[in-house]
Amino acid sequence: MGKATGDVRDWDEEGYRNSVLQERELRAKTIFRTAFSPPATGKPDVIVVASSDGSVSHTPSPLASPQLPPLLPMAQPLRLNQAHTGPAYDVKFYGDGEDAMLLSCGDDGRIRGWRWKEGPWDALSPVPENNAIATNIQEGSIFAYCWDVETGKLKGIFKGHKDYLHCIAARNSSNQIITGSEDGSTRLWGHAPKESSWVSCVAVDTSESWLVCGTGRNLSVWSLPSCECIWSTDSHFPVQDILAVGSSPVLTRYSISGTVISQMHCAPKSAFSVSSRSSGLVAVAGYGGVVDIISEFGSHLCAFRC
Repeated sequence: MGKATGDVRDWDEEGYRNSVLQERELRAKTIFRTAFSPPATGKPDVIVVASSDGSVSHTPSPLASPQLPPLLPMAQPLRLNQAHTGPAYDVKFYGDGEDAMLLSCGDDGRIRGWRWKEGPWDALSPVPENNAIATNIQEGSIFAYCWDVETGKLKGIFKGHKDYLHCIAARNSSNQIITGSEDGSTRLWGHAPKESSWVSCVAVDTSESWLVCGTGRNLSVWSLPSCECIWSTDSHFPVQDILAVGSSPVLTRYSISGTVISQMHCAPKSAFSVSSRSSGLVAVAGYGGVVDIISEFGSHLCAFRC
């Protein structure tokens, strides 16, 4: 019998080790935030992704099969920027159309901005860590501390929370911001509600009259004009906005009165982000680098990995 032989002199052990590590990192990759790009006539939807590896990438929405295949396809990004050292936690758009600015923040404490049609721009923030950003188009400011977009100068510092700051939203019509913290308070500067469990996320509706707060195990809706809690309900996972996702692979829709409208299975086993378009299109993203695109009617349009 013949004996098989091979030449191992060109064996790249370091390259093999790196490929194994990259494969393992990809399996554990987590998407912390997704955002739909500003609508542009004649152009396809683009989804921007902030990931645990510090990258900020954007890819065309692969609206294809409504089925969820066993092996989700890998989406090839149009552009990938290694934006942060450590995880990238949030992405948001400032402005509309091709002149919009894409902002990101991360574990390295930096807020970075890109002209949407140009690419890398600059870094603004020396804050130890940024978990969320909110933009105010009317005033031209970024709230994570408060920066002037045009001049790049620090305008103000908001102090008062006693623990980790998780989330922030802008109420543009009243020139106010709303923050949620590990200390259990949601602050409408300057409004300090009663103590509760830690607040993981806040959001304001388009009329800027309603505030939704997600705590450790609760979802509550507040009337901003009266500063009163309209309803509160227990949930089994941290929630974001009136569309709720969390540690279960479920997307829940609540009405403004607190009624559960629908619950449907989503692709990420644990979801960290839910983003929506005015058309009703929803993107759910989370553990494993998985993004699930859901129509306004609740059907799965496609799911993919980043």
